[in-house]
Parts: sequence; structure tokens; C-alpha cells
Amino acid sequence: MADGPSANPDVDPIIHLMELGEPHYTQDFAWPDYRSFGITSALIPALIQIATDTNLIHLPDENDPRGWAPIHAWRALGQLQAGEAILPLLRLLHEVRDNDWVIEELPDVFALIGPAAFPALVDYLSDTGYPAYARLVAATSLMEMARNHPQVRDQSVAVLAEQLARFEQNLPGVNSVLIANLVELQAVEKADLIQRVFTEGKVDRFLVGDWRDIRHRLRPPAARRTPTVPNSLTRSVPPDPSIRPDPSARPAHQEPRTTPRGHSDMSR
Repeated sequence: MADGPSANPDVDPIIHLMELGEPHYTQDFAWPDYRSFGITSALIPALIQIATDTNLIHLPDENDPRGWAPIHAWRALGQLQAGEAILPLLRLLHEVRDNDWVIEELPDVFALIGPAAFPALVDYLSDTGYPAYARLVAATSLMEMARNHPQVRDQSVAVLAEQLARFEQNLPGVNSVLIANLVELQAVEKADLIQRVFTEGKVDRFLVGDWRDIRHRLRPPAARRTPTVPNSLTRSVPPDPSIRPDPSARPAHQEPRTTPRGHSDMSR
């Protein structure tokens, strides 16, 4: 875990959390150890309340430390492997639109919580009543879960492939993100399905490249003749095309995990 500001033992841990301010964006779970601030499982209900408080999430003043508290709270819930937080955090996927912190970090949070989150993620991805962009965050969460918990890798691949098998009904952008997640899991066993989606023209090549790129990435590293470019889609979800970003909204991290390629319209 990355080092963070030290906690004053005389300060309530929740108050301290509310005062931490802007978090450092980092990959690979290199977050402060929130337990060192006195955060324990006894505080899970309070952490859930903070993590899902949309009024805090939408505070426009980036200098107000309270607006950053939900991010610290959901990170802490992940470190505590708080199963109670799974469903409340899933609601953020559709209640908070086009928020890069939600898109980038909740897959890591669910992966930290562990396989206990797997069934709820599968149910969310499978429910077409949720917006496509929100379901894709759930898909990426399943990919991240499999990367960190190899025992669910095969189940994750099967679920992602099941969604991709409906490629004729899916938007091309949805198919592209599903393919990117399968590639990240080296799902060579699904190569025929992936190739068929390309053959039928149901892919946004601007997002995912062409079949030759995908076939190359599916090969074991030792079999590749040239290095592959890191996949920009595994943590990318095209934004909801029905809304425009609010220029006054709290900014996301300054080092996005995805390239601008990941921000095209899924309806294309």
C-alpha cells in the first residue's frame, strides 16, 4: 500500500477521512492503508453512507475535501473486504454518470472485496434494464476480479463471452469493450467467437483495433514477434452518449488509465 497522511489518534477516523482531500490517482491498488487511520469493520455502515453520497460526489468545489471523501471511503471498503458494500456500490454505476473515478476505481474495489462480489456483478451485467455504459463497468469489474482471483477466471470468461455472443443485439462499442476484457484475460478459447463478431462487422474498430491486432494479443507472449501495445480498453467505458460532461464537475484524476480512444460514442 502507498504511504498516506498519518492519522491523529485523537481525531475520529471518519472525520479524518472527510478531511483527507484529493486522493492520489494510482494503479495496482497502491492506495493508503486506511486501516492505519483507525478505520475498522465497525465503521463499514458509515463508510457505505459516505461512499454512496451523491451530494458529496457532485460537490463542484475541488478544494472542498469533503467532495473527495467518497473515493477514500470506497477504497477503505475494498481494503476491509466489506461484502455489505457490494450492492450499494453497484448502484453508483448508474446513479453517477460519466464519472471517471467511478469507472476507473470501482473495478479495483470489487476485486479487493473478492469473489463474494462475483454473483452481484454477473447479475448487474446481465440486467439489460441498466444503461449499457454502467453494465460495462460491471464487465470490467469481472475482468479485474479474474485477474486478482484466478479461481474465478474461467467463470468470468464464460460470463463475458455469453454477453458477447449476443453481439447482434449489442451496440458495437459494447462488443468492443467485452472483447477487450476477454483479451486481457487471454481468453484464447473464445477466439472463434471474437473473430465472428469482427466478420459480422459488429465491432467499433476505433475502440478495439482490427482482428489482426486481437489475434496477436491472444497469442502467448513468447509467441509474439513484436511487442504489443498495452490495451487501452480494459479499463475504459465509452461515456453515456445522452449527456454532456458538466464543465463545473469535480475533475477526475490527472493521469487517466485510458486513452482518448476509449471515449467515443457507443452508439456508433
